[in-house]
Amino acid sequence: MVVGGSGGIGLAVARACVEESLGVTLVARRTDSLTRAAQSLGTSTRVTAVVADATSPEAIDHAVAQHQHTHGGLDLVVVATGGGRPGTAVATSADDVDRAIGRELGAPWQVLRSTVAALRETAVARGVARFVVIGSVAGLHPVPGYAAYSAAKAAVRSLVLSVEHDEGAAGLRATVIEPGYVATPLTDTVPVSPEAMLDPDDVGHAVRFLLRLSPQASVTELVLGRAGAEAWAP
Repeated sequence: MVVGGSGGIGLAVARACVEESLGVTLVARRTDSLTRAAQSLGTSTRVTAVVADATSPEAIDHAVAQHQHTHGGLDLVVVATGGGRPGTAVATSADDVDRAIGRELGAPWQVLRSTVAALRETAVARGVARFVVIGSVAGLHPVPGYAAYSAAKAAVRSLVLSVEHDEGAAGLRATVIEPGYVATPLTDTVPVSPEAMLDPDDVGHAVRFLLRLSPQASVTELVLGRAGAEAWAP
């Protein structure tokens, strides 16, 4: 299941899963973009599209039920939601901080709560299940002028490490993938050329890598830097 799978990184991850012959459920808020995304993946494997807000427990519970009905067990959950909003630490209001935390941290946390039972079942039956969140290098080193976004991504990293600590013995593996700038519509205004950014498929290939690991392999953090960029640069 790919939450935030209607475009950009999420759609690239979904495409990688389809190419691995996995049944995929795309989850996003907008019907039109979700329908286009599902159609773009073709018919070589089963693709389900569910309109849902990732912060809504009822909506995500419904998406999980739809996935299980169509595809059976839940092996992999990828959360690729969010998007940076500018603001320095001093200039960011309390309301903006709340919105950033809800958008960047609240969504993956709710997806975790809604999917963990199904993931545990898969881990018992097959030895492993995976919960993956697309974070950002901003969670490792703040991006200047994006204080709330950077803080929220750091919290996402901490959440994923906690999931692995709490659930790892039961076979549930958790990973945060932390890319630098990726060439998607969200980075159109960034003063870096698209040619110097990561390709969304790079993140898709990172998920493929995780799928190929044995149940004994634990990768809690996967940083995708940009070639030629300074250390920790987005």
